[in-house]
Amino acid sequence: MNKPMMTMVAFAVAAALGMACLGCSASTAEKEDGGSLATSDTPAAEESEGTAEDENATEKETVTKTEDAVENEGDTDPESTGAANPTVEDSAAEPLPPYAGDTSTLDGNIANYLIAEFSAGYEAPDTWIPVVQTVAVDESNAEDIKCWGSYWILGYNQNGTTLECTCGGNYPGCVHLAKTAEGGYEVTSMDVAEDGERWYGSLVEICGGDSALADEIAAATDLSAEPQAGIRTDAIRAYVQENGLNVTAYQDFGWDPVEL
Repeated sequence: MNKPMMTMVAFAVAAALGMACLGCSASTAEKEDGGSLATSDTPAAEESEGTAEDENATEKETVTKTEDAVENEGDTDPESTGAANPTVEDSAAEPLPPYAGDTSTLDGNIANYLIAEFSAGYEAPDTWIPVVQTVAVDESNAEDIKCWGSYWILGYNQNGTTLECTCGGNYPGCVHLAKTAEGGYEVTSMDVAEDGERWYGSLVEICGGDSALADEIAAATDLSAEPQAGIRTDAIRAYVQENGLNVTAYQDFGWDPVEL
């Protein structure tokens, strides 16, 4: 691109020099023929001199503009053109914020504990959103508050405006908490029903032999039934609203999306 532009510059300069040389030749010819050079008192001389000056000024302007064009060639500064200049940071999707349960409540502390205690056993999703369904509470001892229930941790990846559930697990049992000096709570331990054939029997033991309570917890492990389905939707909606996310639904694999 530079060679043609430089050729134009050279041509313009040569043309300007050529005009000057022609003027010199004419003056020399007049002198040789015995003629006299025009003076300021001669109208014809004034017209000829003015025309030459105009032509020289035009040639100089052309050379200047052409040189500026060569210097500015290839200038694609976004600020000068008004074009957008996207960066990797602008185009990359921002990570989802981590879930944060309300530490001033029993369920909020349980939710945080579930993520901290059990999430390492799964492939990390974009975010975790627990489903905490406590069916019975014993607060008679502030240093050992007992919460029995069905407790889920569910991992989600964002796909457009949908949170797709990719992993998770259910941990039915009893969570032990203690009141803190600040008036909040902290989880001290958790008793979880065993896997396999001992699942129900161990759950009854955790419930202190109360089979009715164990049955209520067992029923709460079905996320497709109410009220746990509604509890799950409310938890996801609260997470989305608190973090200002552009999410309108969540979806389990093989199921239709659930609108928020």
